[in-house]
Amino acid sequence: MNTLIYSDIRYRPSIFCQAKSITTKELDDWLQANSCEITPGLRDFWLVMGGGEFFESETILSPHGDKSLGDNILARNQLLQKQGLSPNYFVFHVGLGYSAIRLADKKLNCLDSSRPLRWSLPHFMLARL
Repeated sequence: MNTLIYSDIRYRPSIFCQAKSITTKELDDWLQANSCEITPGLRDFWLVMGGGEFFESETILSPHGDKSLGDNILARNQLLQKQGLSPNYFVFHVGLGYSAIRLADKKLNCLDSSRPLRWSLPHFMLARL
């Protein structure tokens, strides 16, 4: 993901189906209760957008995501770990591939079934709205 997502959403709001928003207190409480560490960019995105679906095939998972739809970040990570994903990754995006935070160094990684690691970035690159 890159800084284009906010401008895409601004100019074409129909491409993004926003999840339930989350307040700073709710997010902080959830992170602490679940011992989760996320990047500042993902934190900002959750506070602004809450997660959701875009381009019909991509989903930014969230703490409030619907478990029955597979949009809940904890439930999806548990399922992926049962399917063989290393617990060293925390997946926050699913679609044509997976985007995950590598917990050891907090870098972002793009994963897929054919190649375990496609790219790695030092942070979630999003601009504020």
